[in-house]
Amino acid sequence: MRQLLLILILFSWMTSAFGQKGNVLTTDLIVLKDNSRLYGKIVDADNKTYTISIGGEPVRLSNKIVEYIYHVGDEFFEGDYEEDVAQDTLLINQGTLFELVPIVNYEKRGWYNIGYGSINFPGAFNEGGVGVENVTGYQFNRYTGLGLGLGFQRLDYRTGKIFPVYVQYRGYLFNKKVSPYYNLDIGFSLPLKDRRSNFTSSSPGTYFYPSVGYKCGSDKSAFMIDIGWRVANVTYINNNEFFSSEEKYFFNNVVLRLGVML
Repeated sequence: MRQLLLILILFSWMTSAFGQKGNVLTTDLIVLKDNSRLYGKIVDADNKTYTISIGGEPVRLSNKIVEYIYHVGDEFFEGDYEEDVAQDTLLINQGTLFELVPIVNYEKRGWYNIGYGSINFPGAFNEGGVGVENVTGYQFNRYTGLGLGLGFQRLDYRTGKIFPVYVQYRGYLFNKKVSPYYNLDIGFSLPLKDRRSNFTSSSPGTYFYPSVGYKCGSDKSAFMIDIGWRVANVTYINNNEFFSSEEKYFFNNVVLRLGVML
């Protein structure tokens, strides 16, 4: 009986020593060499640092002070790292344990509205002029935004009054208050009759305006400046009792635009 009891005690000890299971993690875990534990979500890592988000606040850690990395679903065994703690504790006292750093958000999203005033410089076959336009759209992320634009442009002082209607594609190079941006407008040129011309009617043509520029300000309000090349064409028609004629006009202008995002 006594021997049986000893066998049962030994069997119970072996089962607990060799058959124990660790805790299954529901968040990421970083164990430091001073025995500290940081629970959260690992959002970035490279060959020098780890960044873990804790309650929405990012914490950047030098890999010199990190002992173990555990991910969601891993089993964490108490005592996995304790034997290495003593010999590495001195490394922690040689510098700052960690620092708070911003998490870069590349998903710049939201509605935007930009009003522009433009200077249309003289081209090879037109005298240039000025114009205004407004664009309303949605920025899906930093690199992609789509909008609808309307405006009035005088590209020539005789027949070059057009009403452009276009779709805009735009994006930003940096996620900063001051950032270069690119822009492409494609649509239709609706001609407006000039009282000084002899044409009786007109028909719309194409509209094309690529540009590059700078944004200075936040994602909600900013000053915008860009330079581009505006290409538009329209057809003017003259019908009277003696004859009928039509002429196609092509406008090519270098354009400087100044705008405000609100």
